[in-house]
Amino acid sequence: MGADQSCCSKRSESKMQSRSISKVPKDDVLSAVAFRTISKEEARGAVKAAPENGTKAEKVGIGAYFQKSKSDPNGLAVKSLLTGSPAQKCDKIFVGDIILEVDGGNVYGKKLAELAEVLLGPPGSKVKLLFRSESTGDKYTVVLERGIPGYN
Repeated sequence: MGADQSCCSKRSESKMQSRSISKVPKDDVLSAVAFRTISKEEARGAVKAAPENGTKAEKVGIGAYFQKSKSDPNGLAVKSLLTGSPAQKCDKIFVGDIILEVDGGNVYGKKLAELAEVLLGPPGSKVKLLFRSESTGDKYTVVLERGIPGYN
């Protein structure tokens, strides 16, 4: 896995201009919320992961991509948001914001792969996220439904 990976209180209009939203054509290979590059067919079918019982379960994310933070050596920051994704539609998550918790569990100081383990889940399931705003330093919580419309 590389340094860049895939996963919302409103801010001023000037902050909105610095927001980065990815536009991914359906016919291109897509760097998906599964933290790896996958084909459009895999994205539409969701990422498959084998649970302990040997059956297959789908795991999808929220449409936010993460990377190691440039301003906080222990943090994972939002790199970009996939257009039309739950993360982008909530209109609260911004590029540079640091993710702190997933469903009440600490992810601050964790690796990208560890974030993926807790952020990904079944399509349509809810996930509660705690972020720290890059622009204000304030913490905020969002509850999002996992899955990317048109790709699940």
